[in-house]
Amino acid sequence: MFKVEDKINAMVKKCYIWAARIEKESFTNFPTLKQILKSSEDSLLDQIKGNGAEHLCSLATTFREYFPEPDPDDSWIRNPFSCQEIEKIHGLTEDEQDQRVDLSSCGAIKNNFNGE
Repeated sequence: MFKVEDKINAMVKKCYIWAARIEKESFTNFPTLKQILKSSEDSLLDQIKGNGAEHLCSLATTFREYFPEPDPDDSWIRNPFSCQEIEKIHGLTEDEQDQRVDLSSCGAIKNNFNGE
């Protein structure tokens, strides 16, 4: 699940970067489009700059609608040894909070976790 989240975050960032590049007339990420624009009129370039950048920004927004930003309070799941206030982790019972403290304090588990 976290790997998918990472890929979605990367894609959203790339959409904004690519949109900015298109506005600067850099089509490195779109080699076929780059070839077409070399042999076309300037009016097509102007249309592509506006529409292409707008589409990529819209795509990034749509990604976020379908896949919202992850809850930062859940980052402990990815790294149980990260320093967070245990009481602020929502959805855990008191017993689970105690177990979380035991887990995050175990040096052997931490070494094993960091080794992989």
